[in-house]
Amino acid sequence: MFGIWKHRKPLVHDHQATYLENFSIAPGDLYKAIESEIAEKQLPDIEVSRVFFREGGLLSANREYLRVRRERFAYLVCAAPWGTSFFFSTRFTEIPCSLRWWEVIVALMFVAGAFIAYWQLLGLYWGIAIFALNVIAFVTLCRNLVTMGWNRLDDLLLRLPVFGVIYEAFLRPVTFFRDDTRGLFQNLVQSIVHRQIAAFTASSGLSLLEFKDLKPDRPLAAFLRKVLGG
Repeated sequence: MFGIWKHRKPLVHDHQATYLENFSIAPGDLYKAIESEIAEKQLPDIEVSRVFFREGGLLSANREYLRVRRERFAYLVCAAPWGTSFFFSTRFTEIPCSLRWWEVIVALMFVAGAFIAYWQLLGLYWGIAIFALNVIAFVTLCRNLVTMGWNRLDDLLLRLPVFGVIYEAFLRPVTFFRDDTRGLFQNLVQSIVHRQIAAFTASSGLSLLEFKDLKPDRPLAAFLRKVLGG
């Protein structure tokens, strides 16, 4: 779905929608307005793009969405007609950090091949020493470049198959600041989207209906609410 991550099914953390009767706009105009406000806010490390998803099966038409991405998180916006109604939907998604068994095998084969090359060229002891030093130097270089503000490198490393998972697990710890900015990313983008949708509907003399939460309850959460009477 997100470039190299497209084979991974995203987790939907939040899904909301609303609709209006006898109303219509060009979705591209709304997307452009959202893009402009996001650009004005100068939000760091944000990537805004238009993407297409199929409405149904293989032979179905494509529907254009606006995607606002940061790290492994993306906010998806859809504006589209449906019968005599017009709906707006938003999703806050995350690509899970995980490894597939074949990815582990490929990574181990790559590391083994590199180690054998060092061994053959430099001998066993020098091969081990130089190989280890090169790994340490590469890791240190990546961390220093990211610390210096090379955020694009950080984004690239996160996208790499196999290495991205290792990089995030061991070299990119979760911090209070990262948690805070992830929450801000979701809230700020959501407020921009809702504000622009409200502006478009108000220009037609209509009041926007409240957004409804469409994300189904998780089984455990629903069970606990039933037991606790929440």
